[in-house]
Amino acid sequence: MTRDLRPVVLTGLLILLALTLAGPIAAQEGGDGADVFTIGEATFTSNYPLGMTFSLEATSSAGPITRATVFFDFGGNSSERTPADTIDSEAGLITAEYLRSDAGNGLIPWLTVNYHWRLVDSADNAIEVGPFTAVYEDTTREWMHAENDLVRVYWFGLPDWVGEEALDAVDDARERWAEGFPEAEITSRPMVVIYPDLESFLEWRSEGETGADSLRFIGTLDRMWNGTVQRVPDQARLDRECGGLNLERDYDLVVRALARSTVVHELTHFHQYAMRADRGPTWWVEGQAAFFEDPVQSYDSEARVRGLAEIDAIPSLEGDTLSGAGTLGPDGCTHMAYDVGASFMRFLRDNYGGYEAHGRITSLIADNIGVYAAVEQVTGKPFTTIETEWRASLGLGPAPTPIPIPTPPGFNFPTPVYNPPGS
Repeated sequence: MTRDLRPVVLTGLLILLALTLAGPIAAQEGGDGADVFTIGEATFTSNYPLGMTFSLEATSSAGPITRATVFFDFGGNSSERTPADTIDSEAGLITAEYLRSDAGNGLIPWLTVNYHWRLVDSADNAIEVGPFTAVYEDTTREWMHAENDLVRVYWFGLPDWVGEEALDAVDDARERWAEGFPEAEITSRPMVVIYPDLESFLEWRSEGETGADSLRFIGTLDRMWNGTVQRVPDQARLDRECGGLNLERDYDLVVRALARSTVVHELTHFHQYAMRADRGPTWWVEGQAAFFEDPVQSYDSEARVRGLAEIDAIPSLEGDTLSGAGTLGPDGCTHMAYDVGASFMRFLRDNYGGYEAHGRITSLIADNIGVYAAVEQVTGKPFTTIETEWRASLGLGPAPTPIPIPTPPGFNFPTPVYNPPGS
């Protein structure tokens, strides 16, 4: 198993060198009239946190270059494009900018940028130039970097051990994922970026944020990035969680749980996507990610569920009946759907075939079988029977008739979103 733990340095210099060497030989054969183009140096500039600039030296002997477009991706599930902002025929220089506001959900740092140019001149000759690879880097501070064959982790302003904790947690989760997501193939390693506070966390966002984000916005992932970003919760956010933690007193626990369980939770989402199994009610999709988390937690979620049972506050699982990430549950804590869903899956694991049986349920969901029908096929029992057994293990009677609980406005998270353990 290969591990890498080091400060991030010299990235931009190495990228610029690679692009400079690649530039003169980057023109691909096969374009219409490609022989009329002269291609020079291609460069990429990271302007974090504002965006990125692509530049290319190019001319055509058949006439001015009239159209130029950069096509690129970040190793995720979608491609982007941006047209040239300037085409200077006299100087033979083309530039294109891609801003964080163009990205919708913003641009986190350390994205791997795979790109190529397409050029068209006034005589309709066309050529593609590339491919190139660059990194959208943050050179304003010293970042740390750790990686293995499953994940890349970047952080700053936090203890050096953050990376090792994350890699250890990922290693520990391998067998669980292999059994629970038997058809998942993650070909491009997801990236995790961790910020130490709200102020630095918000700088990659495409829109200005308000003070309400201190409470609601802890993190998000975007498959376009092939990555996820989160931050250490501030005290205002911790006060809404079940752990009763004090950031100053319990700092190491908060950060350790963030490094271990957050990374595993987010990579579980990527396993869901890889199997096309990210379907079902919130208690299943987010509960599943919580179910696969590392045991290092900032609070005992099963004890939280038993506390909800004591006040008879667990509704039926048939439907989206449970409050999600930002909404307070009956006990005054958030993330009820996460904790209750994980509790139900632990009951399934312990009584109906372990992670292997969970993997058969996941495979059925990937084949467009609904969650409830998938559970019934694997267990051989009606879902209501399984739910009643689980509720009985918590000291509850049969589930009441499902009554959906609407989520109040004001805490709308990008989908999917995960907050650090205890959130």
